[in-house]
Amino acid sequence: MAARTDDTFDIASNRSAEAGMETKGQDLAGDDQDLDDIGTRMLSLARNAASQGRQYIDGHENDAWINAYRAYHNEHYVGSKYTTAQYRGRSRLFRPKTRSMIRGHDAQTAAALFSTTDVVQITAEDDSDPKQLAAAKLKHELVNYRLDGSSEHNAFPWFMTAVGANQISKLIGWVCSKQFWQHEKTLFATVRKVPVVDEELDIQMRDMDTDEPLFDWEDIDEERVRYDRPNCTLYAPEDVIRDPSALWTDQVNGSAYLGLRHPMHITDLRQMIEARPEFSSVEFFDITDAQLRSAVGRDENAQATRLAREQNNNDRYNDNKGGDREFDIIWPTEWFIRWEGRDWHFWTLTETVLLSKPIPVELAYPHKKGFRPVVIGVGTIEPHKISPMSHVNAVQPLQVQANDITNLMLDGIKQTINAIAIIKNGSDISPKQLQNRGPDAHINVNNMDDLQFERPGEVSAMGFAQDDRLSAEFDDLSGRFAPSSVNNNRNLSETVGGMNLLSGAANAIGEFDLRVFAETWVEPVLRDITTLIEYYETDAKILAVAGQKAKIQQMYGIDEITDELLDCKCTLRVDVGMGSADPMKKLEKFRLGTETIAAALSPEGAAQAIKPRAVVEEVFGLLGYRDGARFYNLPEEEEVENTDAKLQEAMQMVQQLQAALEDKQADRQHESQMAQLNISGDLREQEMENQNRLAVEKLRHQNSMQQIPLSAFVKEAQNGRQQRARGE
Repeated sequence: MAARTDDTFDIASNRSAEAGMETKGQDLAGDDQDLDDIGTRMLSLARNAASQGRQYIDGHENDAWINAYRAYHNEHYVGSKYTTAQYRGRSRLFRPKTRSMIRGHDAQTAAALFSTTDVVQITAEDDSDPKQLAAAKLKHELVNYRLDGSSEHNAFPWFMTAVGANQISKLIGWVCSKQFWQHEKTLFATVRKVPVVDEELDIQMRDMDTDEPLFDWEDIDEERVRYDRPNCTLYAPEDVIRDPSALWTDQVNGSAYLGLRHPMHITDLRQMIEARPEFSSVEFFDITDAQLRSAVGRDENAQATRLAREQNNNDRYNDNKGGDREFDIIWPTEWFIRWEGRDWHFWTLTETVLLSKPIPVELAYPHKKGFRPVVIGVGTIEPHKISPMSHVNAVQPLQVQANDITNLMLDGIKQTINAIAIIKNGSDISPKQLQNRGPDAHINVNNMDDLQFERPGEVSAMGFAQDDRLSAEFDDLSGRFAPSSVNNNRNLSETVGGMNLLSGAANAIGEFDLRVFAETWVEPVLRDITTLIEYYETDAKILAVAGQKAKIQQMYGIDEITDELLDCKCTLRVDVGMGSADPMKKLEKFRLGTETIAAALSPEGAAQAIKPRAVVEEVFGLLGYRDGARFYNLPEEEEVENTDAKLQEAMQMVQQLQAALEDKQADRQHESQMAQLNISGDLREQEMENQNRLAVEKLRHQNSMQQIPLSAFVKEAQNGRQQRARGE
């Protein structure tokens, strides 16, 4: 099987870049003054967009983000009474219900997306087109290989990216990512064998004893490809500058501007500018070291959110500076701005320095065909809001009340165990001696009436009952089925049906949240990854392996992977349906579905329609084994299809033989019937002759008795016989 003719990444992207060269020449033609005017205008628009976007974050989102991160880290919200000096000696416990909820959602996401080896399912739009079927199978293998994560060079960490995106969407309500093709080269120190050459004679020297040519080893720096893969980068919420008036159904392409801040070292930005990759139309300007160092500073606008996320009052970008300024952090921003009916792309450095020439988005990211290579997904759906309420903020009132009741009960229990000391005024008893007393402590008193101990009584059962109710409401709102829900619904939990009702209601909410996340973020991201593979995949080995796994040559007779094949339209879906949050229930539904289909079809039809390998992988995947097919010697899919085809041919041959046999039997039956008819006719004829003979003998006897002439009777009998013969 031949790979694509493109040997490098740079050549692979030329097909899309060349398609846009004409547009680039028409729209950006002009002298340097025109380009300077466009750059000046874009820099001004970027400053205004950054100011407006930051104002929206500070006024509507920043406080909610900080409280959400603090709740996830089991910290009380800013301004809580538990952070004051009055509660320094009292119980200040934060019940980790919020963190438990988020971890439960992460576990559901991991179980739904990574229970089987196949991350996505790609099918052809037209099942009757063999080329589309082959392209779908090939893309299916390519995408799953790139998402496998077994090779850092060829795959990106999809598991951490997907689970991290789900966590961000539950914490702040939405998540933003950018998909791009990562192609990086680096220098590797290696050695190579070189001939020893005589400088004067310019010939290779030989050993005097063996006459063998002499070689030596030379240390060299060889440029190699470090990363050549699709990638997906998650952005912290404070690093995304959004348009407050964006469409709530499409915040990326339905907004006037979108800015993505990239914290990086000075040396990394210098390398990005100097690399100037040929596969991209982005052209960076030369920038001086003074301009780079002047951009170094504290990022005060977003520091509060980072401090809440990082904990311990440590901003890892601003508080950890080294002696070498090359490792200082700067904040270049990648902009997508719609201006005069066109989407523009460029880079700035803290909205003061233009880093790259503004170009249309379709030139910067040609695989997206004018769309921005960014996806913003949500954790829940709230119409006409670009920032829906997150799961953490939705349960915060219940979290606060649960903390209060728990801390009050703990204070009461502590006072009951360690009784309150009542000291008489004017006594010489030291209060600190009472506060620091231990199990074996003693107190010196002059008068027993100077010191008394008072116990407030046991904690009322009302507190525990209210705590159970709050826990049940918390679980209902978060969509989780916890033991507290069982304890607070004793009448239902005492039966199996009641347990199913409780768990079913909770799972329905969790599954809906999972479906929202899959529809708004997972599937759009994977579609972008598939598009990147269609445009930039040039690794001959990966294409060959994917083609062999897809069996496109054996099944469809395609022995060459071309751009036309990879450009065939296909449909991508993530196998995350309702019921996927609970693997055992999903397995039960799968069993019920297969039994129902088997009952509707004939046993032969069900056996022919089923795919053994897919069934084994699905069942073992739900049981926790990502590759259950290794336990069975299963035929490949094309072998099963060939077997089915041969079986169908055999069945058709059997049917033809049966039809021929039935025709033969019909002929034999007809011949038998005709023979029977002939025998019956002969018997009747013989019987008639016998009857005539008897009649003649009888007439002769009568003639002899009565002397009647016999000629008339004989003639009459002969005429009747002839008439009957003609009738037969």
